Amino acid sequence: IILGRYGGFRQSEWCQTSQSIAMTRPSLALPVQEPLAFIPSDFAFFDSAGRPLPDIEDDSVDMVELTWRFQKNSNNGERIPFKRDYSSPDLCPVLAAVRIRRRAARLGIHSASTLA
Repeated sequence: IILGRYGGFRQSEWCQTSQSIAMTRPSLALPVQEPLAFIPSDFAFFDSAGRPLPDIEDDSVDMVELTWRFQKNSNNGERIPFKRDYSSPDLCPVLAAVRIRRRAARLGIHSASTLA
């Protein structure tokens, strides 16, 4: 909910509406099917110097970039950055993304599986 507040996600971008996973239709641009909703690899974390972070630690994460692999407007692959909100950690989009990724890891969600 917190991350969606900043990103304005459509339901199909952040979750599945049933037990079956909604997949893309194969096309010339994308010959294989992929989940429509966010998967772990759609999240990239960075420190305050803009360096990618392989391990997610609350103290070092300053920014997250989300990749919209598929969009209704066909602007597929767009990467949107979100900066950390140090003044409101409870509503911070970066810390929300950290929690989402950690939960996925704890639950053993495969890298090509949807996060919600």
